[in-house]
Amino acid sequence: MTRRPDTSDTLSDPAFYPGPQKEIRRVLSAATFLKVLVGIVCLLFVQSVVRENHPELRQSPFTSLPARLLSIQILDNKSAATLLVGLISVAFINRQVTLAYRPVFNYRSQQTSTSTFALPKSQDNGNFWAVSLQNVSSGPAIAVKSSYRAVFGVDGPGEYGPYDDVIRKLTAGGLTNGQTFVIRPISRGWCLAAKDECIIFEAALPSALGLHSLDIKIEFQGLLGDEYTKEVFCIPRMGIYPNKPPAPAAEI
Repeated sequence: MTRRPDTSDTLSDPAFYPGPQKEIRRVLSAATFLKVLVGIVCLLFVQSVVRENHPELRQSPFTSLPARLLSIQILDNKSAATLLVGLISVAFINRQVTLAYRPVFNYRSQQTSTSTFALPKSQDNGNFWAVSLQNVSSGPAIAVKSSYRAVFGVDGPGEYGPYDDVIRKLTAGGLTNGQTFVIRPISRGWCLAAKDECIIFEAALPSALGLHSLDIKIEFQGLLGDEYTKEVFCIPRMGIYPNKPPAPAAEI
């Protein structure tokens, strides 16, 4: 009898999967301004309720600052409640718009029989390994910075570096730029439109089987200026499947 290997720990291991994109910077926006306004109106609403239920505040000559603030009529109960409900509604709509237009990156890697970059087919295999980047949101994603790292063998992942460095490393590992692999340079200002996708890496098989890992880290921003980062593992940590399948099932 055989059983499949337990992958519960592997699925949550960041060494095997890059995980979701992360927010690295949030700019002050209309959402922050609306939150401040909602807080102020909440205080005004409480002040109006206290003033209406304690008429002595309007008659007694209080000298303390809190009493003076409570005795001043800024808004009545009805006006304060209406303004509060209106601001909460606007804040909710603003939140929905912000989430709708926030760029969200996803990627997929798979074998293909044709090359987007017109790489020549190998006589040994004739297939290619392609990685496509997708912007699945309703807002464009504008690149701020990108970095790359490549590893041959099973050593540590290493450090991220510029585009030219990874090209030199892949070339030193026996691959040929434009012949056995292509990496799309993602420079500052490069934009991926909403609901669009593009190929960011492609390699001929079996030439790429000696490449243990190739990772791309992209920092990008949306229309509102908030910045995010997303890691792309172009080569799965378990290998290019089905050429290099995961570990076999354990015998019991």
